[in-house]
Amino acid sequence: MTAALVIVFALLVAIQTLVSYVERLYTEMGKFLSREFEENIEIFESRVEPRLGVSRDKAALSFAVLEQLATAAISVILAYEVFRDPHWTVAQLAQAAVILALVIIVFNRLLPFVFFSRTRGGWLSKAVPVLRLLIYCALPVTLVTVSGKCFSDTRLRDQAQYNIRNQIATVEGASVTPPFGGKYRRIMVYVN
Repeated sequence: MTAALVIVFALLVAIQTLVSYVERLYTEMGKFLSREFEENIEIFESRVEPRLGVSRDKAALSFAVLEQLATAAISVILAYEVFRDPHWTVAQLAQAAVILALVIIVFNRLLPFVFFSRTRGGWLSKAVPVLRLLIYCALPVTLVTVSGKCFSDTRLRDQAQYNIRNQIATVEGASVTPPFGGKYRRIMVYVN
């Protein structure tokens, strides 16, 4: 791995850890938790969240998206490292898969839990400018929610995918993702 890839990989792992911790804060809000978890959430709600500059829903959505994007970017770097050699082996592919699994276990699950249980979360107030930058990088400009009582899930998905999404895609500068979600189908639109 080249030095540039190592730096990018380390940066993505750090972002993954930070974003996973904040996303876990939003996920755990409103639940009955241990004292350590409650202290982290209280400090986040009083010291960090008011300085983010966006609503709770927008920030939670951004961090949920960022958590997935960081994992995908790490996967792409590992795949690049394996497949850049035209004579790659299955062992190299397996090694990359194990590294990815370890990164997810350690930096997406374990470290956020350790931060919850071993810190009070005050350190996060120093990272507000970084958090704000990350939010604005992943914040959808528009979120279209589709629902209908007379539609089945399949028909609702078809309407969102082939009618609504295609109409939004004709807008200049819009980047439209496929619909996602459960009962309510959502389409994120990023406008440049």
